[in-house]
Amino acid sequence: LCRMALDGCPFSSSVDAVLQDAAALQAFREWIRLDPSRPADCLALHFAIKGYQTYLTRKEPNTSSMACTLHRKFISQRTGTCSFLPSSVRKEMSVRVHSLNSQHPPYPELFDPVQPALRKQLNMLHSQFVASHSFMAFLARNGSEGSSAATPMDDAQLMPYPYLAPTSTLIREPARRTRGPKPRAYSCDASSSRDIDDSSRPIAVDRERNVFK
Repeated sequence: LCRMALDGCPFSSSVDAVLQDAAALQAFREWIRLDPSRPADCLALHFAIKGYQTYLTRKEPNTSSMACTLHRKFISQRTGTCSFLPSSVRKEMSVRVHSLNSQHPPYPELFDPVQPALRKQLNMLHSQFVASHSFMAFLARNGSEGSSAATPMDDAQLMPYPYLAPTSTLIREPARRTRGPKPRAYSCDASSSRDIDDSSRPIAVDRERNVFK
């Protein structure tokens, strides 16, 4: 019965099929969480990059802020949680992200260096998942067609970032005589990014996938 279920099942041969189906993705995520040694944040990074591309397509003014937060949370050698990424890739991404400014705005290929290692990790996890009891239980519950419904990014649930312009693009205004600390301008350069810890800030919200916790 299991062999028959696997024959022609898109989820057994394609990690993308799993990532694009709500029920299959939920089963995959729950299986990953069963073992603390598995890099659960590879799923979050995958969907965070998709969220970045969505922001970029919409020409959101806070796309630079999102890119820096994404880098700090998942990729940075100092604070990033995705330790499966090679050191050379993390260094390259640091240079790329810290170079963003008004003359060098975010671009579609920004996170391309991450993709080979990320895809390798996702494929490795997928090959283990489809050989697990969890996958067989998923097929028993849902069949080889899964939930029959994709879960695209919920447009209404993309959290708006407060716009924080790079320091180099800020127009200097006359000093105001107000009490309290001065608001610090957003900067994605290497020095200031060490001082700002907003890694817990949601990058984008996908209600069904719930991957950005």
